[in-house]
Amino acid sequence: MANKVLVFGATGKQGGACVDALLAGKQCEVHAIVRKTESPAAKALQARGVILHQGDFKSKESMEAAMRNGQCNAVFLMTAYHPFKNNKPKAETAQGMSAIDAIAAVNPNAFVFFTSVAGAGKSPAAVTHISAKGLIEAHLKQSAIKRWFILRPTAFYESVDDKANGNPLKKGKVKYLTRAEATVAYVSIVDIGHA
Repeated sequence: MANKVLVFGATGKQGGACVDALLAGKQCEVHAIVRKTESPAAKALQARGVILHQGDFKSKESMEAAMRNGQCNAVFLMTAYHPFKNNKPKAETAQGMSAIDAIAAVNPNAFVFFTSVAGAGKSPAAVTHISAKGLIEAHLKQSAIKRWFILRPTAFYESVDDKANGNPLKKGKVKYLTRAEATVAYVSIVDIGHA
């Protein structure tokens, strides 16, 4: 059977990097689960040959349908914590667990590649944007899914010159949520896609 990969977050940064790498490799059929199949970002994916499935994390049924209709045997799964969009850590954890349950219900033999975060599983519960990922990791490990891989990336290199973060490099300095003398590890989103 040909590899058919379902990508979560395909219109975003990590999922978009995964789509780019998969399309460049030309060795699999790329599927994407998107909230709005008529959105410009979704249409741009479709124009590149990506097969779209309507759905989102809030609907386990839609995620199951995407897996079933696409006959997907691999999944790129990422979840996002958006404190400014009212997405609390509990919501992210619930969404990730629901996605894992949907994948397991349709194809427990599918290979699941989950992008988590450095420190997941070791972080105090008070560091909610990291501990939420640790709970999702634990759920994946305990699920019926037999083949999985967890990547724990660090801070994104692209964030130091991102419009959403105020393009700090264009201002000549980078502010970060850490002590000035701390060493911060960075990874490129492109490399996450290649992984």
